[in-house]
Amino acid sequence: MNNPKALLAIENFENGMNCAQSVISVFANDHGLDLSVALKLTSTLGGGIGRKQEICGAINAGVLGLMYGNQSPNDKESKEQTSVLAQQFLTKMEKEFGGLTCRHVLGASLETPYDREKVGEQNLTKIRCNPCIARVVSILGQLEESKTSSIRQNK
Repeated sequence: MNNPKALLAIENFENGMNCAQSVISVFANDHGLDLSVALKLTSTLGGGIGRKQEICGAINAGVLGLMYGNQSPNDKESKEQTSVLAQQFLTKMEKEFGGLTCRHVLGASLETPYDREKVGEQNLTKIRCNPCIARVVSILGQLEESKTSSIRQNK
């Protein structure tokens, strides 16, 4: 893998950020979001939201909204565009990882301290989460590039 943003996201994850934080950390500044605010906003999303293993934090990091989201309540075009992109993104991630939940991606439980210890012993975050983080960042990077390209063409 030679995607610099994906490599940085994985490094951030391995250095203590949760999966959602690691994803948003590589896009925040480029989109005018202060990194410390981005980290706070995504601090509860790791482990499928507070380790409840619901939607994967990397998948749910909010970067699509940061890139394409509406800035006023009446901006129906941005709302629709973001919803369509989110559906496409989620469908792609579900096909690649067999589901959208942390439990699907990780393939193990995080419920108890014992479960979390087993995940660590089996190195599952490196084996299962790192590729997911890298793939999310890669797809989002492609979307970011296509948006930038589209803006340039419209000038």
